[in-house]
Amino acid sequence: MKERKAIKGRFAGKVAVVTGGSAGIGRAVVEQLCAEGAAVAFSGIEPELVGQAVRDLTGRGHQVAAIAATMPRKPSAGGSYRRRPNAGAGCTTW
Repeated sequence: MKERKAIKGRFAGKVAVVTGGSAGIGRAVVEQLCAEGAAVAFSGIEPELVGQAVRDLTGRGHQVAAIAATMPRKPSAGGSYRRRPNAGAGCTTW
């Protein structure tokens, strides 16, 4: 697989949210977004992996925030999936 090179500053001033960002493909996505200038908030299931990812990324000077949590599978659970287009500065949340 060909490795994609980061475009420095591509996401400067942007915030990205990644679920499952502490390991595997999700972690790779978080790292790529950070490398391209985004501030990234991510979640993961395993507290140890979440903590290690935060330490690794902040140690390299990236802006990250994370939480160890799981997302319920039912769309009705707590209204987590309802679209709120005006919630947050420049960020669409579900």
